[in-house]
Amino acid sequence: MTRAKTRKRRPLLTLLLILALIPIGGVVLHRFVPPLFTILMVQQAVAGQGMDYRWRSLDHISPRLVEAVIAAEDARFCQHHGFDVDAIQKAMAARRAASRAVRLSALLLNQWREAASAP
Repeated sequence: MTRAKTRKRRPLLTLLLILALIPIGGVVLHRFVPPLFTILMVQQAVAGQGMDYRWRSLDHISPRLVEAVIAAEDARFCQHHGFDVDAIQKAMAARRAASRAVRLSALLLNQWREAASAP
């Protein structure tokens, strides 16, 4: 590769690296610093209910509440402890099926176009 090509790719790689690090930085930051506001708090403030914010550590929250929040997000969390392999496999199968459907529709569209343009 020539130097000019390397220089052209460098800003793109830098941008991709920055975009990849932003979510990781947010997670690390909020590990030690509580968030200033949440979307729910903003919605309530816009609705006129004010901004009520009192940070509580996990030690001062019921363990059942923590489990309920996790279950609302991922009902099988207590069974897989992080990665739900079954859900990942189902998502991959659905993506493959959707990809096949898109390819099939493109094939049919091309065949229709060829048939329509034939004399």
